[in-house]
Amino acid sequence: MMKNADQKERNIKRKVGIDLLQTALEFGVIIGIPLIIFLGIGLLLDKTYHTVPIFIIVGMFVALGISTYALYKKISEILK
Repeated sequence: MMKNADQKERNIKRKVGIDLLQTALEFGVIIGIPLIIFLGIGLLLDKTYHTVPIFIIVGMFVALGISTYALYKKISEILK
């Protein structure tokens, strides 16, 4: 009987660990994808218009705003 309880506890801990890892990966994607896209667009625009890194900085702030909003929505969903 004790082995079943230990096995159950290990399975619960494994499930929690997997859920935490999945959430961390989702957060990384939520932050990383917009950052890569908008920094890339900014770099392309800066090279095209021969500007100082204005568009890169703008792209970074746009990505930050999008990521912040997406993280807020995801955290709100988790806390429901």
